[in-house]
Amino acid sequence: MTEAPTLGDLKRYYELRAKLFSDVGITDIKSGEFAGSKAVLVKFTRNSFYKETGTGKGGEEESKWKGTTIGMIKDGFFYRISAGSHLETYDEANEKYLEKILSSFQFTH
Repeated sequence: MTEAPTLGDLKRYYELRAKLFSDVGITDIKSGEFAGSKAVLVKFTRNSFYKETGTGKGGEEESKWKGTTIGMIKDGFFYRISAGSHLETYDEANEKYLEKILSSFQFTH
């Protein structure tokens, strides 16, 4: 039987991912807390996985995103929760919605 990954393993995974996949644009990786549990908090900027369709230019431009990914291992399960927005609207979206969404998570038994 293999051992379950630890938060240290998860943090090393995100650090390696940042080196291997520079297009994801991980800007910060740190240990912290989320919903009352220890977690790895990752800040990122990236190009979208799809071509932007809302520009009116036939999907010729890629959009840039900014956000947070939270990785945690709880009761043997890996959880990844992400919240983000277009780079141009991130600050407003984060203030109005994203912080509230992320702070609303609770884990109950």
